[in-house]
Amino acid sequence: MPTYTTVNNVLSLYPRIGSYSSISSSAIAFYIDQAENEVNAYLANNYTLPFSATPPMVETLSTEYSLVKILERFFTQEV
Repeated sequence: MPTYTTVNNVLSLYPRIGSYSSISSSAIAFYIDQAENEVNAYLANNYTLPFSATPPMVETLSTEYSLVKILERFFTQEV
């Protein structure tokens, strides 16, 4: 379950994602979880996780990295 960002944040960042019928909300949540796991791995040595209130930069990074993961999978499968 996503902690730092939401499916709607990812869809807002790149609305065309929502127009692809093969990408469901649960699939987007899966990629968010994957991105947040990596973000947590980088932050775990310096901070107690998860944050009680998500810092805006962590939310931004999680949202953008989730989108990168989705697009990476989408385009590598298309090729």
